[in-house]
Amino acid sequence: MFISYSVSSLWRVSDYDTSFVSSTGPRAPNNERQRRVSTRPFAQNLRLAEEPVWDRRQLMKQAGVLLELLAISSVASAKAAQVADNPPTQHTSCRAGTPFAKVTDKARFVVQIGTTSGSERLPLVIGLFGTEAPEAVERFKQLVEQRLVHHGRQLGYSYTTASRIIPNQRIELGRISQLEDLATADGVPLRPRMLLSPGTRDRNALRHRCAGTVSIPHEPGRGFEFCILPVDVSDEHAFVQELDAENVVIGCVIQGMDTVRQLNEIPVSRPTPRDMLRRVGQALGDVRARQDPTWRPLRKVRILECSLIP
Repeated sequence: MFISYSVSSLWRVSDYDTSFVSSTGPRAPNNERQRRVSTRPFAQNLRLAEEPVWDRRQLMKQAGVLLELLAISSVASAKAAQVADNPPTQHTSCRAGTPFAKVTDKARFVVQIGTTSGSERLPLVIGLFGTEAPEAVERFKQLVEQRLVHHGRQLGYSYTTASRIIPNQRIELGRISQLEDLATADGVPLRPRMLLSPGTRDRNALRHRCAGTVSIPHEPGRGFEFCILPVDVSDEHAFVQELDAENVVIGCVIQGMDTVRQLNEIPVSRPTPRDMLRRVGQALGDVRARQDPTWRPLRKVRILECSLIP
């Protein structure tokens, strides 16, 4: 009888007022129950108002945003690694090393992979399309012959390094840095500052589809390096549309496609979920986040010699 009375009492009480239910006796009178019902929620609201509820909510919201960014970054990294591991579909109309425009000049390079004395020296010959991109080709020739004057300094491609290699997508060679700029900011050493090019007004209808296509950035504020497409691709790949929008084609590799294939197979530092945190640090102005190690070759690649072929 006592158990059935207690269960029926619990069933009749409200959800928010259970303090007056007793396991050893009957319920409190109605007037006492009304007094407690009217005072307890008000007291709870007072206690909650004194706690920093809004700070916790804001912190939880920021944590949720960071977790979402990390999830997006991990998915993007997995997709980039999958694209890099799987070569794009070859385009049927491309043949490696076959010029698809008139070659007006030729530039010869000797590329070294590694830093030891016995490191391999690989030849590379680039045919330039002076008719399709006259201004850009002229600047490229000046850099090959070490005679481009930029801000009072004579620049050239000799002893420059590979700045980025994305397997099956792009090989970027010839980054020119300001070696004297070795200052520190807030105690953090900085890498040599990359010199920026003034850009070029050249545009043409040539596209990045055939292996060995050579191009340079046409927008000002980019570097002086040139990009080599390592494999044949088709229009369905998004990265070639990005290349078409950012770079102007100035030539193609006519000798040394074996060198391009070896450069394409060099191990590189692939993106990780931590790169999203680095981007957040860049947005917050943290100087430690300025260095971007993504897609850097793990073996040093540099141009030992370069010259024009008469």
